[in-house]
Amino acid sequence: MKLRGLIVIVLATLVTVGVPVSKISWADGTNAARVIDFEFQNAPSFAAIVWLTRLTATPVVVPANVTFQFSYRTPQKITREEAIDALSSVFRTNGLNLAKVNDSYYRLTKASAPSSPAARLHIDVELRGDQFFINGSPVERAELSQRLGQLMASGMEVWVQHSQSPTRDPFFNEGAELLRAVQGLDANRIYTAYMP
Repeated sequence: MKLRGLIVIVLATLVTVGVPVSKISWADGTNAARVIDFEFQNAPSFAAIVWLTRLTATPVVVPANVTFQFSYRTPQKITREEAIDALSSVFRTNGLNLAKVNDSYYRLTKASAPSSPAARLHIDVELRGDQFFINGSPVERAELSQRLGQLMASGMEVWVQHSQSPTRDPFFNEGAELLRAVQGLDANRIYTAYMP
């Protein structure tokens, strides 16, 4: 019941500021399987990604340049697993494959990429306020390009952490911010890591 109240408050906030809304309602019941009424209306791509992260309690790694809008509604209440399948279908419809890597995280790739991607070496980057952190250590914005250049090896990726926060602007993309801050960094090597 607490989750339903939280969702209503978040949705009320989103509706107030005019953001496209997504709605998931959990049915009550002590011994019953959780059942979901799944609905998205003109939602941005990150809405599906954030819900996948919530449903699986698993990080989801996505190319930073992935953007699409979608609408989806289930004809009836569905299980958690069916909701995950529905989100996977939304991704496929938009030219993306969803794969679980080493049972530790999900990864979205373009449909033309291999369907079972291997784990990749990566550098973790986080933006807290106006401060960047690389693998947990603070780095000045002016030194970001140099520091990433020192750490990058062939085939290595940059994963920009996206933590869910009720105070964060949902349209803010850390990957895009990183691209603006670092000149010469290959955009195909930058991913947003949505964290549970």
